[in-house]
Amino acid sequence: MTDDAFHNTMTLTIRLDDDGKIVADACDYLSDDLDGEIADYMSCLITGMHLMFNSMTDAYAYIGYLAQTNVQLKEEMDSGIEFEPSEELIKALSDGKIIPFNRKKLN
Repeated sequence: MTDDAFHNTMTLTIRLDDDGKIVADACDYLSDDLDGEIADYMSCLITGMHLMFNSMTDAYAYIGYLAQTNVQLKEEMDSGIEFEPSEELIKALSDGKIIPFNRKKLN
């Protein structure tokens, strides 16, 4: 990659150190000719991201877990999973042991 690839960019790099601890590093590659107000905003943005990541690492991991689980569930549902009642359920239905209800009457 050329230096131009990082022109006016910021990075939040997450790595494992030798002890297996998660370490986050924040860097910016903002040019000197960038508008001062924009540069200040970008600097505050990366600083905030860095601080939030360091203080909420487990929360980010949990959100990622939920997102991955959601994708897996959607894929399973899209794959055509079909409900097959057990013999016990079929027998209970035929014996009249399951009481049907009308949602309109529940209120």
